[in-house]
Amino acid sequence: MKSRDFRKSLALVLIVFSIAAVAGCSGGGTVEVTPATPKRVEDVMGADGMTPAERGELRREILRDLQEDLDIWRQGKTDSFAKAFVQQQVEDRLKADREDRSAGKVFVRVHDQPDIEVTDIAPDRKSAHLIYTFTDRSYYAEIGSGKRLTEPANKKTQVTIKAVKQEGRWKIELTIGSSTGVR
Repeated sequence: MKSRDFRKSLALVLIVFSIAAVAGCSGGGTVEVTPATPKRVEDVMGADGMTPAERGELRREILRDLQEDLDIWRQGKTDSFAKAFVQQQVEDRLKADREDRSAGKVFVRVHDQPDIEVTDIAPDRKSAHLIYTFTDRSYYAEIGSGKRLTEPANKKTQVTIKAVKQEGRWKIELTIGSSTGVR
């Protein structure tokens, strides 16, 4: 029985190949196969309208500016806040700093093992989202003596940052996820 099924299958295969051979040669012409032109990675546009090279350059620009912005934030350089933050954030942060100082304390921001990653760039290339991860060892200290008033949290923290391009550079517009808020 198996032998008969095999013969039927073989006969069917031979008939199909014969028909295909006759049909393929009936036109008398030749079929030209043109290999597809491979696209260079640099030329492939993404959904955001950027090539990988353009996207990479923009990411590097964002990271360069945001690293400087984060340094200003961590060091509490209030005189440089306008360079790192949009106007509303500058006002909020300066207000928080004044409140702390009037209470006789300063917030000492300490971020160990910082890492920042661009997660999204808007199609208009004017805003981006980033994830900033670090071990938070920040604390309050007494003005003058520097004595610690609080203990650091010593915990891994993740902050989502919305950055916007203003005045020719990337600035922090919003931070979400910091347990210390605008401080």
